[in-house]
Amino acid sequence: MKNARLIILVCLVLVSSVIIVYPWFLGTEGVIVTSVGDNSVCKDIITVGSTIREIAGKQVKNSNEFLEVTKDLKGTITLIINNNPRSCTISENSTLDVTVSGVKAEGLRLGIDIGGGLSYSYMPEKNVSEPTLQNILNVIDYRAKKYGLINTRAKIESNSIQIFTDSVEEEYVNYLVEKGVLEGKFVHKIKMVSNEGEFTFDDKTYDVIFKDNELITINDTDYTNNQYFTLYEMKFYVENVSSNMTELSMIVFDDKDLTPSESDLRTKYSRIMKQDNNYVFIINAQLLEEASKNFARVTKGQEISISPSGESFLRNPMIIAIDGIPLVDLPLRGVDAGKEVKELIIWGFRTTAEEATKDMLRLTSVIETKRLPTKLVLSEAGTFTSSSGEFFINLPLYTLLVVFVVTSFIFFLRYRKGGIMVLPLLLTTLSELLLILGTITSPWIVILIFLFGVPMALIKNEFHGWLSWLTIFLMLIMVIGVITNNWVLNVSSIIGIVVFVVLSSGLGFIIGDSVLYGEESYNQSEYKRSSRKIWYSTAVAMLVILLLFFVGGVFIGAAMTIFVGLLTSVTITKPIYYTIIGKIIKR
Repeated sequence: MKNARLIILVCLVLVSSVIIVYPWFLGTEGVIVTSVGDNSVCKDIITVGSTIREIAGKQVKNSNEFLEVTKDLKGTITLIINNNPRSCTISENSTLDVTVSGVKAEGLRLGIDIGGGLSYSYMPEKNVSEPTLQNILNVIDYRAKKYGLINTRAKIESNSIQIFTDSVEEEYVNYLVEKGVLEGKFVHKIKMVSNEGEFTFDDKTYDVIFKDNELITINDTDYTNNQYFTLYEMKFYVENVSSNMTELSMIVFDDKDLTPSESDLRTKYSRIMKQDNNYVFIINAQLLEEASKNFARVTKGQEISISPSGESFLRNPMIIAIDGIPLVDLPLRGVDAGKEVKELIIWGFRTTAEEATKDMLRLTSVIETKRLPTKLVLSEAGTFTSSSGEFFINLPLYTLLVVFVVTSFIFFLRYRKGGIMVLPLLLTTLSELLLILGTITSPWIVILIFLFGVPMALIKNEFHGWLSWLTIFLMLIMVIGVITNNWVLNVSSIIGIVVFVVLSSGLGFIIGDSVLYGEESYNQSEYKRSSRKIWYSTAVAMLVILLLFFVGGVFIGAAMTIFVGLLTSVTITKPIYYTIIGKIIKR
């Protein structure tokens, strides 16, 4: 137990160092395709989810290299897709029109405000006013917040939307800028016999006649493939017209007809549950009056099927789609057929919790923000660097150097062994910085610090009354805050590091002052007196940290940084420092 704290510190520093450094040696190769445009000349060989490792004989290790390699690419090129060679031809007037994201690699993430990243420029498909463009930006900012993106920024520049992000969050860019036309529909497959068919709507039967050139006639009116039309205030969509089969989508609601459920607005109206080996996301939503009437008219007379468990369901599920792409096939209860349903529970199964979370957030963000006023078109993609990056990365080192020099000078004036006393302070402060960086890389390290540090303080009888216990309670709240919030090494975090280094040196002075009165005073009572001062100072600091944390915004990173350093300092490193300088004095 005598050296338990030192052993704990060494182990935590080693774990933190491995977590920070190890991912750099792994290396990642290739990029994952996130979208393929309709105008892409390679859309027959490149699909969403494919991995591209080589283009035109050049290795592609990340999204930055992908942008460089594909810039001004023309002619017949060879690509290595999913470890297989493929080729396509890019003519003068054509484009690759593919967006990708880097293969995720865990490690210390730099904020784009100091490390740079990827940039995308989107233009509205049609001219819009400045207020409309600002509305688009507000929707994008809300969606980014909904997805929990901490390293993505958007701004308006020259009538365009500029988005800046890093390789970890770039896969969400497509979701931020999608128009977000949400539709809930039933698809009826109409069998055509001798170019004639029929469908039932609101207990009425309508004849469908196939004509030439993907043309059909309904109610003596001609409709072409991929055309919307209205029948008794109900919206329909014609798809896959042929002489054998025609699909007719009956659109019950769109994003304008759907709102978060009023009964759940005070809590969470969406959640994720694990069921067997899958994850199911659940969203409670409310249908507006017109959509409820549409539901009753569409489902009236629909066929019912009975499941093996005896439950009745509508034979055709409702399809929930965003921008025409199906996202959920939603089974509905047979007892709801022909009724004006007010509450709708949207749910879907996914194989991983990440996929379930992503689709749930995508649906809820569209329900809450509604569609964009116009479609956004990608006009340019590239990389950018931050001019302030080098300065802010070096700032903690400069601060540490200044603190070291100033502390050495003060100790030299006040105590004959000051230089020797500063060296342990410098080493313990470096250990604290490593644990801060390790926690930014993997937030779970803060749990190890808390679980090992606090019991040691309790065993060493360093707690002093209710204020110490209140401080521990406040620390526990911050531990939960750290592990539930995303974190990157950005300007806010670095400012927090600078503040903590100064704070750490202040705690070092408290310990130094307790032994400057003479070697005879270095005893257990003096140790408790010094410890009491540190815990009182920590209580005040924790109140400030919590205030900054709950204010949010740019203060969150600084608050979490100062807290992790303070937790480490009070429970582990500063008691070690006290022991070391005590041994120095005895010599």
